[in-house]
Amino acid sequence: MRRAARFILAAAALLGFALIVTSFTARARTVLLHLRHRDGDTHDFLVIDTAPGIGDNVVSLLTLAQHVLLVTSTDPSAMVDAYAVAKVLWQAAPGAQISLVPNGVRNDAEGRQAFRQIDRAVVRFLGHNLGYLGSVPEDPAVRDAVSQQRALLDHVPGAPASRSLRLIATRLATLSAAPGGLRLVPRPGDPIDPEVWRCA
Repeated sequence: MRRAARFILAAAALLGFALIVTSFTARARTVLLHLRHRDGDTHDFLVIDTAPGIGDNVVSLLTLAQHVLLVTSTDPSAMVDAYAVAKVLWQAAPGAQISLVPNGVRNDAEGRQAFRQIDRAVVRFLGHNLGYLGSVPEDPAVRDAVSQQRALLDHVPGAPASRSLRLIATRLATLSAAPGGLRLVPRPGDPIDPEVWRCA
């Protein structure tokens, strides 16, 4: 029986990727490719929160992802930025799988409307489609969790934003077509390369 998918959520710098994001070297690419192509009998996910924007290092990192989630607010400038990231990423990796997650929305209808606006432009001008995994509502529990320096799902698991994040994680888990996904721990017998495993 397969266990539930395990997500590891962290900012790039917290995972030891600060060096990778700021100076994306051949060694860093090898480390990420090694993590990406490990096989196994379970699906694990490494979610990396990259710097905003479309800098070369961010785009290089995104091209290695099996699935990219663009998280945006409904602010028009943020939506334009999300479109720009998708455009540049598809220029670098035409087969990239990209989904949009509107954040800080008043309700699900506002999230879906933000998605439709960006997706229409993507279809018309880029010839691609974005995926939609859901939206995250504006929720005072998020600000409280940040001020308490606690993970939202641990701090207030029943909060609307927590429920939305669990739903998005579940939907993301169903998208993984490749068996094995990302493995973040060495299998028995694997050589332990400290530079590879310090990133996990």
